[in-house]
Amino acid sequence: MNKTLIVILFVVIVIAGGYFAWQYWPKTQPVVDSQQNQTPVDGTVNWKTYRSEQYGFVMKYPQEWTFQEEQKGDSYEILFRDPTNKGSVLYPNGITAVRISTESVSSNSVEEWFSQHFKVGPNRPKELIPKYSNLNIGQIPAIKFVDPISIGGCEETVVLIKDAVLFIWYRYPATCSYSAEIFDQVLSTFKFLP
Repeated sequence: MNKTLIVILFVVIVIAGGYFAWQYWPKTQPVVDSQQNQTPVDGTVNWKTYRSEQYGFVMKYPQEWTFQEEQKGDSYEILFRDPTNKGSVLYPNGITAVRISTESVSSNSVEEWFSQHFKVGPNRPKELIPKYSNLNIGQIPAIKFVDPISIGGCEETVVLIKDAVLFIWYRYPATCSYSAEIFDQVLSTFKFLP
């Protein structure tokens, strides 16, 4: 009888231990990738839209920005101002500008245009030739650079050529620490009209 009691006691302990383990052991949940179920947030969804039928493009800009259009000789400029950017000496209110050259461009590529405009000479030694990076805007090849002899040395420029028309974007920040993120977001919204 002693053996039977030990076996029964053993079985009861195993069952009780199993029951308590089942009740109180942390249950694993299936792992769900939270990013997989999230829709990407478009930071430009509430922005205003600028549309130019004359030059065939559309772009968005932040709600609080203002803009003005100016004809300057052979160029047409759209000046966007961010009221939080206190600007540079040249543009004390801060500015992001799109300049469209209405003069026909002879360069076949933005790289060719760049090499024609930034040559080593008496006013520009080799170490002051900007380095550029390639990118696409509206599916058109473009270049982006910071001219080291610009005011403050941090005014970004982006250039593209489409149908012999030169498009240039400038970012004149108040300081070099002024975020380029919004400038890049504005550029990402630029599209040519079909």
